[in-house]
Amino acid sequence: MAYPYCILCKGGKNLCGISPCPLLAGIKRKLPKVEIRGREIFGSSPPEVFVGRHNYPNINIGPLLPPLKEDTSEYVLGSSLWGRPIEDVYAIRSTLIRGKRPLNVRTPGLDSLRLSSYPVVDEARLKGEVGRTLEGLQELALSVRPVDCELWLNKVPKNLTPTLNRIEMPFGPSVDFRRFILAENPRTLRPLERAVYDTDMKAEDAVWELYLSGVPLEKIVQLLSVGTLGVGGRRRLVPTRWSITATDDILFKKMRDEVASNPPVDSPIYFYEVYAGNHIHVVLQPGPLQFEMLEQWQKGAFWGESSRILHDYEGVAGRRDYAGEIEGAYYAARLAVAEYLRRTGRCATITVIRRITSEYWAPLGVWVIRETTRRALTKRPLIFSSREDLLKHLERVVRIPGVLEKSRFLKRSLQTRLF
Repeated sequence: MAYPYCILCKGGKNLCGISPCPLLAGIKRKLPKVEIRGREIFGSSPPEVFVGRHNYPNINIGPLLPPLKEDTSEYVLGSSLWGRPIEDVYAIRSTLIRGKRPLNVRTPGLDSLRLSSYPVVDEARLKGEVGRTLEGLQELALSVRPVDCELWLNKVPKNLTPTLNRIEMPFGPSVDFRRFILAENPRTLRPLERAVYDTDMKAEDAVWELYLSGVPLEKIVQLLSVGTLGVGGRRRLVPTRWSITATDDILFKKMRDEVASNPPVDSPIYFYEVYAGNHIHVVLQPGPLQFEMLEQWQKGAFWGESSRILHDYEGVAGRRDYAGEIEGAYYAARLAVAEYLRRTGRCATITVIRRITSEYWAPLGVWVIRETTRRALTKRPLIFSSREDLLKHLERVVRIPGVLEKSRFLKRSLQTRLF
């Protein structure tokens, strides 16, 4: 059963007062479960690490690895998983067991992560198994290929259901561990080492340099999350969920001035793509760089039937607060369109409309929106001679009653505003 406010909660705000989320619990019962036969797990991490957010600053950290040895490099890349059925994505990702170990991010010694040289932990102030675990996780995050790892559990867990939410990729069961080691030396690349060892470079500059070097966004998220980027003495562990949105936001802001100075598109342009019930409509109109996103979860979609249209936007001055209705999907879609405009040397007033149908029966994370928007922008667009023709087309294809009236940039005057 879906409640009227599920669309605003999306399993993360406990607006119904029921914990854990009953919708997420129902989906978990339908998903594949992983078999763990003993307390020792040996497997090949994609590589991937996870930093939790619950009870921050008291969080859990640990690796993600399957109990098998094979090439798992594509397990973490949205570009590799895109286009596969939801059940296939869960079949792949649910094999990744998440080891977790408690850590307070304000522990003395964590403020000097990678201050000077390898190893990364200040052994004078942070010793023992927790320090060795953190060091191993940072080495793992630096690797550009799968790494064989060993994980010793406190006990064999009984709950082996996958973990899922609206921001991160799904993964398998969470298990408490007492020891974690790398069974082989990770392989890294010079751009990663340069960003990690430069303790005078701000985190946002490091993120941008890695992106320009062709490092996948997922890898940048990992490095930011485990506290390996930024000015020495200011580096922090950042929960994975926050790192995903932070990376999307940082990259967009780095592109914004360049894109804003480009000449505007000549005519209204429309792109479209769909994946797993996520229908993405992208509209570019002549005008200054502004962005809005509208979203509706329709009957049978995961968060239940709702006629509500969620909406977040920003004008030419950008936005300073968090996109509280659409959340992480807003930043993922905004980055994808900015990449296109930067690549083509154009500027535009942007509207992204996302319609979610019953085909999206389980959440996969915001990578779905980012990758689907990117795919839409590689297709041949429809170019309209007038704004009126564009609006007539949208009324036929979007299939969300009232969405044009809700938009700030489609039905309203396109006079430049400072929001």
